[in-house]
Amino acid sequence: MLYYLGYLTIDKALSRIGRLALRIPNLFMSKLFAQCTADLKLKPSKVFSDSVLDIAALQNVQDDISSFAESCTAFLSSIFTNQVLTHMSEMALNLTLFTKLDSMDAVFSEMQKSLRVVGDGEKFADLVVTVNVGQDNECTYLFELKYTTKTDATEAKIKTLIKDATDQVQRYKSALEFRDREVKAYAMVFAGSECVHCG
Repeated sequence: MLYYLGYLTIDKALSRIGRLALRIPNLFMSKLFAQCTADLKLKPSKVFSDSVLDIAALQNVQDDISSFAESCTAFLSSIFTNQVLTHMSEMALNLTLFTKLDSMDAVFSEMQKSLRVVGDGEKFADLVVTVNVGQDNECTYLFELKYTTKTDATEAKIKTLIKDATDQVQRYKSALEFRDREVKAYAMVFAGSECVHCG
């Protein structure tokens, strides 16, 4: 039904004889599915709404946001079981953190924000969080998120994810949209619910 309505399309690379694979066709549909998931699954959950993220370091425009990273770990640990985390993806992580931040009045959050990066063209930032909007100390925090399951979290894989996320976020920080704005860029790598790197 979703295929015939245009919400999904055929993934030719993964389809085989007798087995049809479907995928989300574009970013618009991806965001639509994400919003539906957030509204129908995440937001109604009492565990989700009762959990908190420590954004004090962000609001105080600090460089050390380890308290925020630790609160992300505590938040994810409280709402997801190990079984869910085994099947988690980077997109699901992004959606979950965005939905929680978006429910907080003190910040303005954007997920998969379109950016124009000189020499790279259009890129999409995982998570963009602006604090103290309209004030002298307004600041934008740019996050590139990477995820691996606990069982796949070898030292080599973590190092690769950190490098990839760091390279991406540094390129994105130079986007035209951030010109004349204070921007702090962070690579955040999660192994299961644990934020194993934030820097």
